[in-house]
Amino acid sequence: MTGNISIFKSDLRKAAKSKRSRIYSVKSEKDAQNLLADYLLRKVNVHQIIASYSPIQSEISPMGAIERLVERGYSLCLPVVVERNQPLKFRSWRINDELIVGDYGVSIPNSGNWVVPEVIIVPLLAFDDKGYRLGYGGGFYDRTLEKLKSEKEVKAVGFAFSWQYSADIPRDEYDHKLDTIVTEQGITEFGKPQ
Repeated sequence: MTGNISIFKSDLRKAAKSKRSRIYSVKSEKDAQNLLADYLLRKVNVHQIIASYSPIQSEISPMGAIERLVERGYSLCLPVVVERNQPLKFRSWRINDELIVGDYGVSIPNSGNWVVPEVIIVPLLAFDDKGYRLGYGGGFYDRTLEKLKSEKEVKAVGFAFSWQYSADIPRDEYDHKLDTIVTEQGITEFGKPQ
């Protein structure tokens, strides 16, 4: 069964990447950024650390929301791939800090302290109505959420365009559910996994 799920996920990834690069919209991105900022300002304590991400390819950018959080004094960090098949680590980051290109072409902080976030903004290719996401297939966010949630309370906030919704995201025992998904259409919070 795992082989069938892997094939289905691979096919879904290709279709989602193609669709995302065709349909990308600046207006929708700005609407989603505003909702993300409003949500985080309401739900996250200013003393908590928020992990964002540097968008790649046609990923929706959280940076408009991040700028609003910075204006309010929130602490931020970005993920760093330190080793394949391991959880991500996070480096503190400010908007004007230098970024370098890391693994997979992702921009990462050139320096900064290693920190542990309480909130992680998670990129994705597709999501479903149960809170599961389809990522790029490296398992980095799933391993990271598994590790961090075993140590403390961590909120995973998926960020996407509404048309990235898929009625059927294949999943296995390694896939971790998001706590919330934010799109330009609104915010959906999910219950605990069953």
